[in-house]
Amino acid sequence: MSARFMKGLLFGSVIGAAGGLLFAPKKGQETQAELKQVFDEGLANVQMVQQDVQTVQANLLQTQQLAQEILPTFQKELAQEIEDFKFQANPRMARIREQVQTLKQHLDAADFKKNKI
Repeated sequence: MSARFMKGLLFGSVIGAAGGLLFAPKKGQETQAELKQVFDEGLANVQMVQQDVQTVQANLLQTQQLAQEILPTFQKELAQEIEDFKFQANPRMARIREQVQTLKQHLDAADFKKNKI
């Protein structure tokens, strides 16, 4: 870089710093206190989020462990319930089919007598 550019950069920095100090609406200590407060609040928020994430992760792990314990038993019981239902439903379905067949025979006989008259 040229010496002329460096002089301009230095001069601009000095003028900017002086202008900032002269026209700042608050004292430096007040600005520092506000910045510290904002930083502290931000840090507290980050720590709360980290704690929340850890809590969620712990709860998720606990839920996964509980699901691993409960699901196999639930699946076995559900499969048994389905088998029991099928066992009970098959004879009932057979009786229903027999009754439907009997009804068809009665209807056919009634139609035959009706057409004969």
